[in-house]
Amino acid sequence: IPVILGAVLGAVAGPVVAWLERKGVPRIGGALVVLLALAAAAVLVLLFPDEAGDARIVLTERVDRGGHHSGEVSFPGGRAEPRDADAVAMAKLAAAAVGAPDDAFLVCSTGRIGELLPMAKVAEGIKVSAARLSRDAAEGVRSANAILTSDTRAKTVTVTFTYDGKRHVIAGMAKGAGMIRPDMATMISVLATDAEVEPKVLDRILRHAADASYHRISIDGDTSTNDTCLLFATGASGAPRIGRVGDRRLKDFSAALERVMLDLAHQLVRDGEGATKFVGITVSGAANDADAKRCALSIANSPLVKTALAGEDPNWGRIVAAVGKSGAAADRDLLAIR
Repeated sequence: IPVILGAVLGAVAGPVVAWLERKGVPRIGGALVVLLALAAAAVLVLLFPDEAGDARIVLTERVDRGGHHSGEVSFPGGRAEPRDADAVAMAKLAAAAVGAPDDAFLVCSTGRIGELLPMAKVAEGIKVSAARLSRDAAEGVRSANAILTSDTRAKTVTVTFTYDGKRHVIAGMAKGAGMIRPDMATMISVLATDAEVEPKVLDRILRHAADASYHRISIDGDTSTNDTCLLFATGASGAPRIGRVGDRRLKDFSAALERVMLDLAHQLVRDGEGATKFVGITVSGAANDADAKRCALSIANSPLVKTALAGEDPNWGRIVAAVGKSGAAADRDLLAIR
């Protein structure tokens, strides 16, 4: 992950992901432990899975430009106590480490379900991470490795693009290797850009990019309640703000964001637990986009198709069966597999 204007990173071994703000400066802190400090004017938009249930605690409602703060805590399912207390404690520890208010943070957790965090180690990790905050790109690499669980390698990507005569950067990191299926797959994804974008516009393009990337991957057909994608826009490039959906500059920004998220989505699949194949599924001729997606996911999540692929047995009948059970409109006599 390169240096992004308005952002500094720090990482150290320890077990939690924490997101902080100090006097209007959003800070992200992580589980092994990672901190990312962003410019004071930074905008944040977030995506959570639809099936959040009781596994999500929203401590405050929204992040906006004017110093309003937002926080979220994800913890293993089941009773909230003492996991919610641990999350609050992590936030307070992180705030104290950087001199921020107690409510100026975001917290995300990932790891084995049902096990409590070793809070003594977390506390020490947060202190050390705060001391390591740096603009050195090496800290980005350390941070991407710090958030891994069953992953075998870090997942990062950077895309540059130009508008208004200025070079811009979008960079991201993600973790996830098991329980991967929409929506959004068991993952944490952190994206940042030095562009300045209106929050509502940023939210809209993030959702669109997620629909074309994170919502279209599958490893084991399972999902989670603890998935989070965060996109920060620091505005530190100095280019004029993108303030509306019809802005001509948004096309280049959106294309760059989609490239970053699709690349990260592919990295998640390639590093899937036990995965030996990377398979892309393209459906054409469907009645509509929804039917095409329904067919593709039915094929991708079919255990029979997966075993055929893993065993390198070209049993195309299993693909036909997956299309038939998908619920999408399909004409058997016109079906072709290539």
